[in-house]
Amino acid sequence: MRVPPGFNTVTPYFFVEGASAFIDFLVRDLGGTEVLRHVNGDRIVNAQVQLGSSTVMLSEASSAFPAMAAANYLYVENADDAMSRAIGAGATQQPSASTEVPTSPRPPPPGCPCRECRAQALCHAPQRSRPRRFEHSPS
Repeated sequence: MRVPPGFNTVTPYFFVEGASAFIDFLVRDLGGTEVLRHVNGDRIVNAQVQLGSSTVMLSEASSAFPAMAAANYLYVENADDAMSRAIGAGATQQPSASTEVPTSPRPPPPGCPCRECRAQALCHAPQRSRPRRFEHSPS
Protein backbone atom coordinates (compact mmCIF):
# COMPACT_ATOMS: atom_id res chain seq x y z
CA MET A 1 0.00 0.00 0.00
CA ARG A 2 1.32 3.43 -0.93
CA VAL A 3 0.38 6.39 1.27
CA PRO A 4 1.59 9.72 -0.18
CA PRO A 5 4.05 11.73 1.94
CA GLY A 6 2.25 14.00 4.42
CA PHE A 7 -0.87 11.83 4.42
CA ASN A 8 -2.04 9.13 6.82
CA THR A 9 -4.07 6.01 6.11
CA VAL A 10 -7.19 8.00 7.04
CA THR A 11 -7.37 11.51 5.59
CA PRO A 12 -10.28 13.88 6.31
CA TYR A 13 -11.94 15.46 3.27
CA PHE A 14 -14.16 18.47 3.96
CA PHE A 15 -16.93 19.67 1.64
CA VAL A 16 -17.60 23.20 2.87
CA GLU A 17 -19.35 26.38 1.86
CA GLY A 18 -16.72 29.11 1.79
CA ALA A 19 -13.71 26.89 1.05
CA SER A 20 -11.31 29.83 0.64
CA ALA A 21 -12.28 31.24 4.05
CA PHE A 22 -11.94 27.77 5.60
CA ILE A 23 -8.42 27.43 4.15
CA ASP A 24 -7.53 30.87 5.53
CA PHE A 25 -8.84 29.78 8.95
CA LEU A 26 -6.82 26.55 8.91
CA VAL A 27 -3.65 28.37 7.86
CA ARG A 28 -3.84 31.68 9.74
CA ASP A 29 -5.57 30.57 12.92
CA LEU A 30 -4.62 26.92 13.35
CA GLY A 31 -1.07 27.07 11.99
CA GLY A 32 -1.62 25.02 8.84
CA THR A 33 0.30 25.24 5.56
CA GLU A 34 -1.57 25.31 2.27
CA VAL A 35 0.00 22.63 0.07
CA LEU A 36 -2.08 22.98 -3.08
CA ARG A 37 -5.24 24.51 -4.47
CA HIS A 38 -7.00 23.47 -7.69
CA VAL A 39 -9.71 25.79 -8.98
CA ASN A 40 -12.29 25.63 -11.72
CA GLY A 41 -13.18 29.24 -12.41
CA ASP A 42 -13.48 30.72 -8.93
CA ARG A 43 -14.58 27.43 -7.28
CA ILE A 44 -12.03 25.47 -5.23
CA VAL A 45 -12.42 21.89 -6.45
CA ASN A 46 -9.59 20.43 -4.36
CA ALA A 47 -7.19 21.82 -1.79
CA GLN A 48 -4.74 20.34 0.68
CA VAL A 49 -3.67 21.86 3.98
CA GLN A 50 -0.92 20.39 6.16
CA LEU A 51 -1.75 20.53 9.89
CA GLY A 52 1.18 19.20 11.88
CA SER A 53 1.94 15.72 10.60
CA SER A 54 -1.40 15.31 8.80
CA THR A 55 -2.89 16.62 5.59
CA VAL A 56 -6.58 17.44 5.21
CA MET A 57 -8.29 17.86 1.87
CA LEU A 58 -11.26 20.07 1.05
CA SER A 59 -13.36 21.57 -1.68
CA GLU A 60 -16.24 23.96 -2.13
CA ALA A 61 -19.53 22.18 -1.55
CA SER A 62 -21.68 21.51 -4.62
CA SER A 63 -24.96 19.82 -5.48
CA ALA A 64 -23.03 16.59 -6.11
CA PHE A 65 -21.03 16.95 -2.86
CA PRO A 66 -23.04 19.05 -0.38
CA ALA A 67 -21.55 20.49 2.80
CA MET A 68 -21.68 18.02 5.64
CA ALA A 69 -20.97 17.93 9.34
CA ALA A 70 -17.86 16.18 10.59
CA ALA A 71 -16.01 15.72 13.86
CA ASN A 72 -12.22 15.70 13.92
CA TYR A 73 -9.57 15.95 16.59
CA LEU A 74 -6.68 18.39 16.19
CA TYR A 75 -3.84 17.87 18.63
CA VAL A 76 -2.04 21.11 19.49
CA GLU A 77 0.75 22.13 21.85
CA ASN A 78 -1.40 24.65 23.75
CA ALA A 79 -5.17 24.08 23.68
CA ASP A 80 -6.01 27.38 25.39
CA ASP A 81 -3.95 29.37 22.89
CA ALA A 82 -5.42 27.48 19.91
CA MET A 83 -8.94 28.01 21.26
CA SER A 84 -8.30 31.74 21.76
CA ARG A 85 -7.02 32.10 18.18
CA ALA A 86 -9.99 30.14 16.81
CA ILE A 87 -12.52 32.23 18.76
CA GLY A 88 -10.72 35.39 17.65
CA ALA A 89 -11.21 34.24 14.05
CA GLY A 90 -14.96 33.78 14.48
CA ALA A 91 -15.26 30.27 15.91
CA THR A 92 -17.62 29.67 18.83
CA GLN A 93 -16.87 27.40 21.75
CA GLN A 94 -19.52 24.77 22.29
CA PRO A 95 -20.47 23.82 25.83
CA SER A 96 -19.29 20.36 26.71
CA ALA A 97 -21.42 17.86 28.57
CA SER A 98 -18.97 18.00 31.44
CA THR A 99 -16.00 20.21 32.23
CA GLU A 100 -14.71 17.75 34.82
CA VAL A 101 -11.76 15.58 33.89
CA PRO A 102 -12.71 11.93 34.51
CA THR A 103 -10.49 10.14 37.01
CA SER A 104 -11.46 6.60 36.05
CA PRO A 105 -12.52 4.89 32.83
CA ARG A 106 -16.08 5.65 31.77
CA PRO A 107 -18.43 2.80 30.96
CA PRO A 108 -19.04 2.42 27.23
CA PRO A 109 -22.18 4.08 25.89
CA PRO A 110 -25.07 1.79 24.91
CA GLY A 111 -24.40 0.01 21.61
CA CYS A 112 -20.66 0.83 21.67
CA PRO A 113 -18.81 -1.59 19.38
CA CYS A 114 -15.98 -1.67 21.90
CA ARG A 115 -17.84 -4.34 23.87
CA GLU A 116 -17.26 -6.73 20.99
CA CYS A 117 -13.71 -5.64 20.23
CA ARG A 118 -12.75 -5.45 23.93
CA ALA A 119 -11.08 -2.05 23.43
CA GLN A 120 -12.88 -0.34 26.32
CA ALA A 121 -9.63 0.52 28.05
CA LEU A 122 -8.41 2.40 24.96
CA CYS A 123 -11.63 4.07 23.82
CA HIS A 124 -12.95 4.99 27.25
CA ALA A 125 -9.70 5.77 29.07
CA PRO A 126 -9.60 8.91 31.20
CA GLN A 127 -8.96 12.09 29.26
CA ARG A 128 -5.69 13.86 30.04
CA SER A 129 -6.98 17.35 29.38
CA ARG A 130 -10.31 19.12 29.15
CA PRO A 131 -11.87 18.58 25.71
CA ARG A 132 -12.22 21.62 23.47
CA ARG A 133 -14.81 21.85 20.72
CA PHE A 134 -15.52 24.72 18.37
CA GLU A 135 -17.34 25.48 15.19
CA HIS A 136 -16.16 27.89 12.52
CA SER A 137 -18.54 29.97 10.48
CA PRO A 138 -16.94 32.09 7.75
CA SER A 139 -17.76 35.77 8.17
